Amino acid sequence: MATVSIVEQHSLWDTLSTFVEQNDGEVMSGPRFGSMRVECLHGSNLLTQLAAAGYAASLLGSVSRISPRGMTLVDTIEVALP
Repeated sequence: MATVSIVEQHSLWDTLSTFVEQNDGEVMSGPRFGSMRVECLHGSNLLTQLAAAGYAASLLGSVSRISPRGMTLVDTIEVALP
């Protein structure tokens, strides 16, 4: 397995973070920790979009969050980073 430099890891994190935000997701984990946890509205196609873009993503489950609209069901996804 090839080693990824710190600079490459930061670039991958930034790219993935932008992708998630552009596809109506929200990054929930701290920056650059080897994996990224994101949340999106339950039933969103973000998991499919991540997989189609080549990311190793898995659905961890669904949780309720308080939002301006009241209680909202969101899916939690974990994306592995090199």
